[in-house]
Amino acid sequence: MVTLPQNETHRNDDSRYYNRLHGVLLVALGYSCSESAKILGHTVTTIENWVNRFNEGGFKSLRDEPHTGCPPSLSFDLMKEIRNNRRRSLTIGI
Repeated sequence: MVTLPQNETHRNDDSRYYNRLHGVLLVALGYSCSESAKILGHTVTTIENWVNRFNEGGFKSLRDEPHTGCPPSLSFDLMKEIRNNRRRSLTIGI
């Protein structure tokens, strides 16, 4: 069986959603969670979690939830200034 490259399936929210959807679809088509896990390159527990999420919440439950965390410690303007200075230093070879 062919395993999908992990970096490609984790590239963005849509690709992660479609990867989960494929896992659920394989199980719905009669593949076991173990077989689905081997095909998609995930653990059996991951496939089981996706199927449970789908059974409880449908398609929307397979989407990523908003990522929360600490707010940035640097302002947007300061980050922009740092990036510009970095680019400038790389251009002139500092």
